Amino acid sequence: MFCLIYKGFRTVQNGQKARVFCGLSHQLTIASIGLTMVFELLRLLLGFLIAAFHRPIADYIMEREQVLVAAFRQRGIPAPMFSREVARNVYFCLGMFIVLLEMARIWSLAHPDSVFLFLLGR
Repeated sequence: MFCLIYKGFRTVQNGQKARVFCGLSHQLTIASIGLTMVFELLRLLLGFLIAAFHRPIADYIMEREQVLVAAFRQRGIPAPMFSREVARNVYFCLGMFIVLLEMARIWSLAHPDSVFLFLLGR
């Protein structure tokens, strides 16, 4: 949603004056697209890092989970325990899901008239 704020007049060629609005400024649009793309690329990098380092992440989380499961079982609460392979597969799939989602979002930013824009939002 655009919020148009009147900034005043700007002199253009032949001494004519043109009204300037913040929401329609070309420099502001280019800067916001660049900033949006930087965040999208950082999310894509995060997905790649999760997928690449899924084994150490899963092993670290499983160590902490073993402590929690032991504490629950001491108090009489049955808690399920995943194997290391299941945890590694979950984190790999999570990383790949983030990568695929961000690739689709970047593609929709590059093609603003696509169907994905409705599905993925901005």
